[in-house]
Amino acid sequence: MSKLYVYPKLGTFEFLGRRLGGRGLGNLLITYARALVLAEKYKLELISPSWNSVKLGAILRGEKDARTYSDLFDKPTGVTGLKKHFLLSVVRRYPESELLSLMGDKPLKKPISRPAMIECSGHDGFFGDLVGYRSLIKNNLFAMLTDKNIKNINKHDLSDGIVVHIRMGDFQPVPSDLSQIKPWLNYRLPLSWYGDIIDKIRAYTDYTIPVYVCSDGKTDELANILCKENVSRVFAGNSISDIMALSSGAVMIGSGSSFSMWAAFLGGMPSIWFPNLHSSMLLEDGSIFEGEIGFDDPLPKKLLRNLKSIFHNV
Repeated sequence: MSKLYVYPKLGTFEFLGRRLGGRGLGNLLITYARALVLAEKYKLELISPSWNSVKLGAILRGEKDARTYSDLFDKPTGVTGLKKHFLLSVVRRYPESELLSLMGDKPLKKPISRPAMIECSGHDGFFGDLVGYRSLIKNNLFAMLTDKNIKNINKHDLSDGIVVHIRMGDFQPVPSDLSQIKPWLNYRLPLSWYGDIIDKIRAYTDYTIPVYVCSDGKTDELANILCKENVSRVFAGNSISDIMALSSGAVMIGSGSSFSMWAAFLGGMPSIWFPNLHSSMLLEDGSIFEGEIGFDDPLPKKLLRNLKSIFHNV
């Protein structure tokens, strides 16, 4: 059989290795990781994607991270350069649904006689195809990082506390009726919910446990959280460094965004989500809590067991 490649296509509009607009890093990483897993499972050769992007929204909103993603990786995995350009120009592309046919596991309408490419796109299924490959994906991402990012990440060991991701920026306000919140939509969750979960965890463990907040919101917008005792704000330099830094935390309180999910997935820690926003299972280990907790809900017994094993003074 002819050689097969796999390519994570991260955007629709691309020119000279730079994409116009497109999805955020969390969703792009899902596409990339899915291609990486396929390459590992079926011994395919990965074609390195184009990470660089131009995003006018982030610039106009004056966000710290312009989300160009040009400063994330400088040691790419897979085919790059002129060979990549050649393959993308001439090799026939097939969707992921054709993979088993191309591998010979199913009949192919027209057998291939030359190199072909499986093209991964979108983020359907979220982490469903990635569970079980956490070490592969984490090691690969870390190996691609720039030295500057590695240095910044190593400055942030958050393993002694609760990590909190609060997404604001381009997210919409929550409806007044919180029961109307639906999965897959992007909401600015009530700050009072984050505060409530922090207080519940500290009441069971220790009120002095550090809390580390990562957010694209402004300091005055986060005042009700940042004013709490032993709460500090974390910014490791850019999106990937923030995700990696958050992944070192002991417990995650997530925003419901794929950014939060990546930190929880890579960290393998207990994670807490707003009702209706736990969009995808992240971990193989069923003994680690990952689930939804509302304002009126007590901390589940599984989470209490996790907290007891993490914070030994409980």
